[in-house]
Amino acid sequence: TLSGVSYPLEMIPLETSPCGDTLGWCYDPLNNLLVFSGTGDMYDYNDTDNLPPWHQYASEILSINFSVGMTGLGAYALYECSNVQTLNLPNTLERIGLHAFRGCSKVYSVSMPSGGSVYKVVNSYLYTADGSTLVYAHAYNAGQPTTSGLTTIGAYAFEGADFTSVTIPSTVTTICEGAYSDCPKLTTVTIPASVTVMGAYAFGHDPKLATVNLTEGLASVGAYAFADDPQLVSITFNPGMNTIGDHAFDSCTAMTEAIFLCDPPANFGTDVFAGCASGFTIKYLRDLVSSWGLTARPCGTDTPLRPTACPTPPARRAPTSPGNTITRLTSSISTRDRALPSAPSAPPPTPPGGLTRMSAWAWNSRATYRA
Repeated sequence: TLSGVSYPLEMIPLETSPCGDTLGWCYDPLNNLLVFSGTGDMYDYNDTDNLPPWHQYASEILSINFSVGMTGLGAYALYECSNVQTLNLPNTLERIGLHAFRGCSKVYSVSMPSGGSVYKVVNSYLYTADGSTLVYAHAYNAGQPTTSGLTTIGAYAFEGADFTSVTIPSTVTTICEGAYSDCPKLTTVTIPASVTVMGAYAFGHDPKLATVNLTEGLASVGAYAFADDPQLVSITFNPGMNTIGDHAFDSCTAMTEAIFLCDPPANFGTDVFAGCASGFTIKYLRDLVSSWGLTARPCGTDTPLRPTACPTPPARRAPTSPGNTITRLTSSISTRDRALPSAPSAPPPTPPGGLTRMSAWAWNSRATYRA
């Protein structure tokens, strides 16, 4: 009843409240419809002390009308709108805040009219207009964007996604903050050599993530990048790693070892491995190769020795003898029932004066001599 006159519910005008300087919102409970009207940018919100005012209806909202002329979708704008299934975004959008779609767990379709100057949608993936950055992928996307020219997986782009494995396209160089965080089923990640930077929380709080391959191109791992991933057991860092952020592997409770195939990175954060498994150890390449009787090269000088390139020496090859003397061995190697020909009678070669080190495998396959 309005001013003493009764109207059918569907005819009662909805009161609009501001959510931006020139942007308003209202909620239609009869149709479970959230409506944005007006133009311009939306205010930013958060999930603690400044939730969006329509959050009180979040679990009831089934659909959303976005006004043409709306230029911004604020942080946490659609937070926990858990029953929304489709998003038809306006092509006038120029800004999308962090976590704008967080908790939209049932969205299966995203669309936008063509002609946007800042964003576009291809196969339900939201990209920047030039296709270089993936901004948002709903929970049911396959996790394999294929747009050519993609170089960046944007902040929280796949947050909460439903896939079990990810193969990041070989064109990608940057994985931004939280890009694959809170993915409840993700078990395996393949990161191409093209990726050089991984942001904070990139794979944080992925409860089933057990296998991650970090390639040589990766130079920086952000703070909390893999924090609270209880299924990770081991991680290997390749040459080229320069920065590991604070708490990068904090609370990886099953992790027993971290292997560095070169020296420690120049920038090593605090509590990087805090809360890992009891008996957790860090192994460096120089320690590994010393057990093979070899010497590791420093990072950045020639090609570093690696376990796959330097297998454990056969037991018959004893550690090098002290000094620079060359001793003669008698060959006992046989082929079927016949002994190999004896070694030539010429004297063994004499190393140059001042020799202090002989490279690994210098006498490989020389059955007659050893150093």
